[in-house]
Amino acid sequence: MRVHTDAVSNSARPIAHRWHVRPLEVVYVLVVGGVMAAATSGSDPHDRVHLFQLALVLSLPAMIAGLPFLYVAGAAAWGMTDVDPGGPLWTITFVYTLVTVLVAIGNVMLLRWFMARRADRHRS
Repeated sequence: MRVHTDAVSNSARPIAHRWHVRPLEVVYVLVVGGVMAAATSGSDPHDRVHLFQLALVLSLPAMIAGLPFLYVAGAAAWGMTDVDPGGPLWTITFVYTLVTVLVAIGNVMLLRWFMARRADRHRS
């Protein structure tokens, strides 16, 4: 852990990670969420399958860990709203999009962690 010396108190304290939002990260998360929203709310089943697969591929590698959450949360929303007999589809769209966006944010954090470790290795 890196330690920063405070100029005022001259005490050592850990440097807080600064989370500067990068535009490309925001675009990535919005695209993944938008593709999943389109996949779960579209009317053409053929397009929906391809969009769903695209959203899953775009959210790799974190989707490997997030897939069980996606299906459990989706199944719970599906069961509570009775979508099959014509219930509201917005709940499914919301749950699938929310989980996929959280997984995409996990990918951003994973990439930042990987890049920070790589930078630390090059400095030493």
